Amino acid sequence: MTIRILAAIIALETAVLIGLTLSRYQIVISHGVSSNVNPLIANPLYGALEYESPDAKFESLVKQHPDWMLFIPPGASNSILSLCAESKRTNYIRILIANGANLKQAIIQEEANHNEEAVRLLQKFSQN
Repeated sequence: MTIRILAAIIALETAVLIGLTLSRYQIVISHGVSSNVNPLIANPLYGALEYESPDAKFESLVKQHPDWMLFIPPGASNSILSLCAESKRTNYIRILIANGANLKQAIIQEEANHNEEAVRLLQKFSQN
């Protein structure tokens, strides 16, 4: 009796596996996969800022991919220009502004965040 039950279970499992293999549906099993996007990966300019890339490398990235200046990836708190101001990376700020970054928008972001030091730094650039 138990052999028949075991054989029926095996036959059922086999039929289900064959059915899934031949069907248009797929089953994906994942363990501990995060759906959060890391801004350092989604936008390499954020990674360059985080890992303090040399100015020449940062400038090269900005010139090759100017659209990255506009992209604020999920998980990032501010634009790359605002983050450079918060980090006091003046050379990065100069590079971004020279390549078309929106200085007014960054000042507005920093004012909204009540970050007076970053606002003052950005305003120095707007006077030049």
